[in-house]
Amino acid sequence: MGVASLSTSSPLPSLNSNLIAPDNKYRSLVRQLPSKEHIDILVRQFFSDINWHYDVIDEITFRQQLEAWRRIPYSAYNNAMSGLPTEILAFPSLLFQLIAHALIHQPITDGSCSGLESLKYASEMTFADLAGDFSEAGLATLESIPKNEMTVVAVQAEILRASLLKNTGKVIEAWHVLGLAIRDAQEIGLHAESISLSPPVSIDAQWDKETRRKLWFVLHNWDIHMAVVLGRPIATIMTAGNSTYLLEDLAQRESETPPRKRTEKDPPTPFSVIYVGYNVAYRYFPRVHAIESRGARIEDYNIVCETHAAIMENMDRLPLWCRHEDPDIHFDKLTSCHWLPAARQALTSGIYFVLLSLHRPYIFTMAESRTEALKASLKICTVQRRLFRLSKAQQYISFNMVYPLFDAMVISLATVKLFPNENLDILSDLVQDVHWAIDVLGKIGEHNAMARSAQGIVKKLFSQLHQSGEQVNQHSSNTNTGGECSDTGTADLYNARTRLNGDPTAGNIDAEPLLPVFQRTELGAVNPHDFDFDTLLPPQPIHDLFYQNIYGPHIQEAYQAPDLLLGSAEFGGLYPVNSFWSCMNDFSQQ
Repeated sequence: MGVASLSTSSPLPSLNSNLIAPDNKYRSLVRQLPSKEHIDILVRQFFSDINWHYDVIDEITFRQQLEAWRRIPYSAYNNAMSGLPTEILAFPSLLFQLIAHALIHQPITDGSCSGLESLKYASEMTFADLAGDFSEAGLATLESIPKNEMTVVAVQAEILRASLLKNTGKVIEAWHVLGLAIRDAQEIGLHAESISLSPPVSIDAQWDKETRRKLWFVLHNWDIHMAVVLGRPIATIMTAGNSTYLLEDLAQRESETPPRKRTEKDPPTPFSVIYVGYNVAYRYFPRVHAIESRGARIEDYNIVCETHAAIMENMDRLPLWCRHEDPDIHFDKLTSCHWLPAARQALTSGIYFVLLSLHRPYIFTMAESRTEALKASLKICTVQRRLFRLSKAQQYISFNMVYPLFDAMVISLATVKLFPNENLDILSDLVQDVHWAIDVLGKIGEHNAMARSAQGIVKKLFSQLHQSGEQVNQHSSNTNTGGECSDTGTADLYNARTRLNGDPTAGNIDAEPLLPVFQRTELGAVNPHDFDFDTLLPPQPIHDLFYQNIYGPHIQEAYQAPDLLLGSAEFGGLYPVNSFWSCMNDFSQQ
């Protein structure tokens, strides 16, 4: 990966007629790269604002590669396929993907990026459109290179390609590209990086080795995470025989300095956050996935309890700098750690998402899991609210801004809908969070199609909650001869006269209550056709959205109480009869 690997000092072989077409295609693609001035702007923005999310590209190495690539003479491209090292052949693909990421994160205001406006070649073209073009060019560049020798640079390009697809709503396509990156990483042995008794001599070579190990760690982390989110198979494994299993949290790289373990006095790096998240919670995703794949058997519930206890214990040992409550913020003041406040919230959201995923398979069969899922949902909403406040408008497209919030809202509303007698002490907080989530998904949805779809589904579920409340109240008035509430009292779900803890993003709230009062009553009053909860499949919100095409009916954009009820409109999609969505449609037909 170092500069030495990009050398072109050896003489170029004679032109082979079989390579003329690939050479021409490759050269035409490279010509689509923007000017040096534009590239420098976008590279700087990428490493400042974006790379911290996955930390898959080392900036020092990348800039060495960029300079080496710029030194390649034009004449070399006439014999590119036979004359250029494979690393440098793949580098323009990585550069295309990096540029695409920087473009989709441009400020969403007219005229604020005048220095980049000249990149647009058509009227009404957006930076997102331009990013798509560059990403496609990067993919075509990679596909034009012979596959007999894969490189680390190619794997990095594929990871960025998957990230871009995911953040622009093409989640299934992103999953397939991630699978390709994993296979290519295995092809060059990243999954089996050995512990060398004699480490590389040069400093750059030592960092290259650490990059290889980190790449496989990130691929594994992303693979197990997305497998749970999307309900897909896990393709990677982390074993004690792999040196990546022993990966350490290293101090920030400095020029001419070999890798060393980070101390408490060293500022955290973006990888430090990923490393902490894995050790605290993400490493349990394969266990969560296995439990869900086996059908959430009651005999596995002891594993759920043990895993929950382990994660909570790990959270108690979180380093002070990454705790979301009363953190040590002295690192936040460093220019190199400007990303840390947002990363801290994203880390917390990720940890609670593991807890939510752990209990999700049991929300219809175990009361304890319903309670824990609701608690995790509330925590996710709290930290997502903080993350939203820290984020700029151009970051709203991020997949990580939508999926945990959507999962939390669907799971919590499903739990409250079907078990209205439980967890009444936290329902008021939940409804406040749902209202905020609907509002913020609408704001994100201005730039993110996935958020728009998620908002429609959450709105529909919320409207059914309203309808259930009316049914419960009617049942209660028919069964209580004195017309009084039960001696346990009522749960005031939402005090509409308050302003969501002073949140300026919440919007105006009507003074009338949005939800009727829930009263303790028999579940049969709202259970359609005595639905068998033992066979009811819990929702997997993101999986259902993309693989079962779940969608809510059209809902008016203005979120006001009179517009909340949707009558008998049903959820659309392709789902089994024993699914949660089918059950919800049974409710709407009552």
